[in-house]
Amino acid sequence: MNGVPLLLDLTDRRVVVVGGGPVAARRARTFVEAGADLLVVAPFACEEIVELASTDRLTLRISEFEPSDLAGA
Repeated sequence: MNGVPLLLDLTDRRVVVVGGGPVAARRARTFVEAGADLLVVAPFACEEIVELASTDRLTLRISEFEPSDLAGA
């Protein structure tokens, strides 16, 4: 293993996921379940991300990533 596992309290913390495919959806679900205030930025979004966007924990922005998307994250 080359990585270091981390345990972070993401409750009400801003997290940004860039991408709208199945891998991003898996990550997004994990962050939503951890209580994060999640922003997903992607030019398209798969069905699972669209479904998660119906919660108050995920904001979906259909567009290209901009560095300003990281403000507050």
